[in-house]
Amino acid sequence: MTTSVFQLPFFECLKQLNLNLESQSFAIETMYWSDPILAYVSAVIPEFTDHGKLHSENVFRYVCEIIKNYPVELTEPEKKLLVLASKLHDIGCVYGRENHELHTIRILDEYYLTKLQQNLTMEEINCLKQIIISHVNDYNFNYIISNPIKNIRLNLLCPIFRLCDGLDLNIHRINDVLFNILKQREVLPENSMNIWLSHRAIQNISIKTTNITIWINNFIDSGYCINKLGSEIKEINSFLKDNNFPQFIMKVRTVDSKQEEE
Repeated sequence: MTTSVFQLPFFECLKQLNLNLESQSFAIETMYWSDPILAYVSAVIPEFTDHGKLHSENVFRYVCEIIKNYPVELTEPEKKLLVLASKLHDIGCVYGRENHELHTIRILDEYYLTKLQQNLTMEEINCLKQIIISHVNDYNFNYIISNPIKNIRLNLLCPIFRLCDGLDLNIHRINDVLFNILKQREVLPENSMNIWLSHRAIQNISIKTTNITIWINNFIDSGYCINKLGSEIKEINSFLKDNNFPQFIMKVRTVDSKQEEE
């Protein structure tokens, strides 16, 4: 029986990617200097589901799942950039949600550029920034420069990373105790409450090749997240198709139907 990446520690998931030791070491270093910033994000935007350390780790695990399952093999530099993006893409939320991807780039330029330059080429740093900037759903993929350097295909990495970010919509992203406390304190406006409830209604997400199955326990409550992901996958697939890469198929199943099959 295959062990889910959500059951493995961060370091074990990292090993599964078969990165060289230098890339693994920098990924771990990046985790240590980004986590303190991410730990503060939820205090800045308490009405949002997690955009901090938990979310970044979940996105990293979906990166691992996609790399493992996608029928196009990724290069070492491509895998490395996706891992780094998973840990860094939302640190700009420490300034709030608006233009957070641009704030992330600002933080990297002002505080961490030396660290990046010690481990990446300037071309790789620019590719990392492009992946981060394009993860927001209103970014037009057509602005992407497809293959700026050898062995890095931004026209593949950017849509894949946006997908990995978007897949973090299940119950793994929220904490029931925290949800109840925020609800009691009336921190969550109605639209935020519906989003939190939608996450709670999604129990699991499984990935096999390009098939993504969303396991839910309530069609109505899960509707917001399902519709949002469906729209994102449609846009991602359109760009992948234009660039001759395999597209993703999303299916929604109830947890009851899975139990009946077993």
